[in-house]
Amino acid sequence: MGAFDSLFRNLADSLITQFGGTGILRDISTSFTPATGLVVETPTDQTVSLSPPSPVELSAIDGTLVQEGDMTTLVAALGLTNVPVANETRLVFAGETWQVTIVDPIYSGDQVAAYQLGLRQ
Repeated sequence: MGAFDSLFRNLADSLITQFGGTGILRDISTSFTPATGLVVETPTDQTVSLSPPSPVELSAIDGTLVQEGDMTTLVAALGLTNVPVANETRLVFAGETWQVTIVDPIYSGDQVAAYQLGLRQ
């Protein structure tokens, strides 16, 4: 890890925290209980600093991976215990729950400083 890696990870976290908000990244694990025949979902939440979600650029809409109505946000990587996973992780922000559809890491040297997430309701 170079000197700039730590500097830019901290800078990304500081800027996103200062100008953004707080949300929850929610991962759902499932387990099957043979005795009951039920699938049980267990959420694991982690509080994150993020930029307020904003609409994706119109030119990015391709109708498949990026659709009309999709949003995007930046999540600071510093302190994350679980990396967001496309189509598995959800983001809860301002009382709304979004499906994470795209996870694009933004690197500072060898380490991720932030994640740009694609969101869909």
